[in-house]
Formats: sequence, C-alpha cells, structure tokens
Amino acid sequence: MTGKRSSLPASVAYTVTVKDPATTRRLLDANQFPVRRSAAGDALVSGVITPGKY
Repeated sequence: MTGKRSSLPASVAYTVTVKDPATTRRLLDANQFPVRRSAAGDALVSGVITPGKY
C-alpha cells in the first residue's frame, strides 16, 4: 500500500537507554545507520531506514 496512509494507530517513535553510548554509536556507525544528533546531543535514528537492517 505504498503512498497510502493507514487509519490504524501505530508506534511512531520510542526511546531506549543504553549502558555504553560510545559502544552503541560505534555499532550504529559500523552497520551504516545514519545517525543525527538532537540539540541535547541524543542520537536519533530514523525508523524509515531500520526495517531489514538487523
């Protein structure tokens, strides 16, 4: 259904806490996840690119 919006509720974002942010960042970089930084310095990974990457 490409290009059509669903009327069903969906999860659009979630937050996770990691024990070692530096190691997590290296893993994201090594697996070619594009990471952006928020104004507060938090890592943001788009949900659009994640399906099939893991």
